[in-house]
Amino acid sequence: MNQLLVHVALISVSTLYSIAYLVNKFVMDRLHPAAVVYIRVLGAAAILTVILFPKIRRHFPTRSQWLQITTMSILGIVLNLILFMEGLARTSATHGALISSTIPIVVLSFASFLGYEKLNPRRIAGIALSMAGVWMTFWASKTGSGEAKLWGDFLCVLNTLCFSLYLTLSLKINRSVPPMIVTWGMMVAGTVLLIPYSYSEFVSIPWTSLTWVDHGAFAYIVLGSTVATYFLNNWALSKAESSFVGLYILLQPLITSILDRIFRGQILTGLSVWALVLIILGVVIGQTSKRNKNGSLH
Repeated sequence: MNQLLVHVALISVSTLYSIAYLVNKFVMDRLHPAAVVYIRVLGAAAILTVILFPKIRRHFPTRSQWLQITTMSILGIVLNLILFMEGLARTSATHGALISSTIPIVVLSFASFLGYEKLNPRRIAGIALSMAGVWMTFWASKTGSGEAKLWGDFLCVLNTLCFSLYLTLSLKINRSVPPMIVTWGMMVAGTVLLIPYSYSEFVSIPWTSLTWVDHGAFAYIVLGSTVATYFLNNWALSKAESSFVGLYILLQPLITSILDRIFRGQILTGLSVWALVLIILGVVIGQTSKRNKNGSLH
């Protein structure tokens, strides 16, 4: 039963993330990406503060731990979300999910470069296949929708690099501070660090003219794609190996492409299909015997 529940939890996480791509696209048709980013981080920080308050009092980070958490927030929250939202505003939800699905293999690349993991021929082949898939995604954008979509794909790649580096560097802090507290601290730090980028757009949100659908989308971005996914992922990681959990990110481009076709009329091109195949093969091959945590915060 526990094994079945792990599968259900991980499928739910991938589905919630996939829906989030479309919800973010919907919201950004109405608001600037900077405003959407701040709604997500501020809302998540507030909710996590309420939920985790007793635990925060017991495990409040020290000054040196706050320095580490702030560094993680810069990579995993600030740069990650700015690049992701600005990129998603310029490309399709499917392409965003395709590029994000390379996170496990990019984490492996960083871990190998920093000496945390050892490369072998199988992992090198996995990295090469996934990178070929990313290149094919770029090519599909270049031959399809012009420079705007190509630039959006490039920003999504930068987002993936920032988030993967955050995951690689976060291993140490997550061993000394409970992961839930680290996530709460990152969100709190992010609400401060994002002020220069988001403040003017956030205070300009025309709240009175927004519909209940808009408010529902905001609630989903905060509760569905942030709070719920983190809790489900964290529970699954307590029951299964992290390499197994990380492989479920491969469901995201598949689910997203189906939803993108149904709700936005976006068709997955032949090049994008081949890109998806190469990325999946690369991640599956490269992830063999890997044990580091990897996932997504989109």
